[in-house]
Amino acid sequence: MSGISLKFLNEKEPNVVQYLPYGVTTLEMKILGNQKNLAGYMYPKNRSDGENNFYVGYVDEKYDTKNFLVLWGAGRREGLKIDKESAGHRLFLQVLHHGDDVSSPTITFEHNKTVLPIGTVRLEPAKKSSNLARTNMNEEDGSYIISFTGDRVPLYYSRWFPPRPSENERIQYRHIEVPQISIKFKADKDEVSQNVASDIDIIMDDDKIAQISGDWCYSWPHAELFTVFGDERYLVLRFWLYWIHENYSKNVLMGGKALLEETEDYETRLALWESLDIEVPDMERFDFLVDMDMRKVIWIGTDFHYQEAWFKLKRDEAVAEARIANDVETLVQVFRRLEDRFDPPKNYDPMNDAKTGLKRLLRGKDESEPKPEYVQTPEECVVTNVDHAGKVFRGPATLKRGLTRKHVPYVKNGSISPKMVSSIVTC
Repeated sequence: MSGISLKFLNEKEPNVVQYLPYGVTTLEMKILGNQKNLAGYMYPKNRSDGENNFYVGYVDEKYDTKNFLVLWGAGRREGLKIDKESAGHRLFLQVLHHGDDVSSPTITFEHNKTVLPIGTVRLEPAKKSSNLARTNMNEEDGSYIISFTGDRVPLYYSRWFPPRPSENERIQYRHIEVPQISIKFKADKDEVSQNVASDIDIIMDDDKIAQISGDWCYSWPHAELFTVFGDERYLVLRFWLYWIHENYSKNVLMGGKALLEETEDYETRLALWESLDIEVPDMERFDFLVDMDMRKVIWIGTDFHYQEAWFKLKRDEAVAEARIANDVETLVQVFRRLEDRFDPPKNYDPMNDAKTGLKRLLRGKDESEPKPEYVQTPEECVVTNVDHAGKVFRGPATLKRGLTRKHVPYVKNGSISPKMVSSIVTC
């Protein structure tokens, strides 16, 4: 079967995409071809494919493998799922650069229904400089501490609305001394994997300004800094958690025997449940918008089911409490968030919209809080096909893996603003 190809929507020139050195870059794509042939999975040609229980992609060049990770989510180990709903819309993958070598590798993509590759993209660094903002990680008193160095910081852009150089938009940098922000957490490491093992504290000038709690189990972090307007007044700390390693607790009985027999070993039962239920691979992010004059987080952006949402922190809160929902709490947050969704204009970017965007609010052009406008929930582009008396229930996808342990990010002490919710980006 042939005739399937990829179009990179944020390409600088045909099949060339700028990437953020030491950051996470969005690959915004559309898949082209006969609609009947597109359903299936796409993935990087060079990938772990379950080796050592890892599910992640790499660039083509062997020497760059450790420097670039190609990430996707939703617990789909096979790759990025394409169905009849998403085949005609935008698709997204993330590329994390975390090495020292700022090179220009390629990524070749395949589809499970084709023999030949469906497309290749070359990654070109948006800027080369020894002073680009980047993270350092050190171990101190049993904790891991991430800090920043450098004085070249990129202008902020949304995860779902990356610059399109072909349309005269590009990744831009400004000269800014990075603030004294650090990220502290505990971790478990072995010969194969490394995992977060505590809540995550974000500290500025020795004061905690944010904490991430909840279901961070089996994840690993990455962080980057942005400037909103090109100066030091408003900065965004973008913090990622990504799950690429399918972990198991000790004493797991392989071969499925323990699934059929009772056991009093709590750790074994827990491990078996997690091995069936945890959502791997996956990734989530929080954008902590910091007012550097106030020295605190004032807004937090995050994602819910291909939609960006912004929470305003309460005025009297000194520490932003971000959380990854887990277990039953996940389902509570899913249904609660569905009530808050509204029908924004197509391609609505809540940060950059000229009339109602967050940038306008920060510049003082509109100090009033947007009034809630709850309307009928829009039809999802990614759905669960559950037949109820002949009707299709359109809601958050409930996969076999991650039924209750789906990672749902939200803010405990912030209020979601309906006017700061993006359109469904896969439409």
